[in-house]
Amino acid sequence: MDYKTADTYKMWDRLTTPYTKDGKMYVTVQTKCDRCHNGVFVARVENDHIVPHPAYGGICLKCNGSGYIQKEVRAYTEKNMSL
Repeated sequence: MDYKTADTYKMWDRLTTPYTKDGKMYVTVQTKCDRCHNGVFVARVENDHIVPHPAYGGICLKCNGSGYIQKEVRAYTEKNMSL
């Protein structure tokens, strides 16, 4: 079955096949974090070396240090899109 996500998540990587929850179809998607570099929250760059932010040991709080953001979003079929 072919399915789509909202245009906001069109370029995100799909991690799972669609699954049903509370009678609606969902899929898990992920993309690279836009706030960090491989999970390290960068304060500055010195001599081509990344200097992590001193707060929280330099760990990015948006992605919890993984470097990727994952979300559970709605998946739609062609039938759902015409409603």
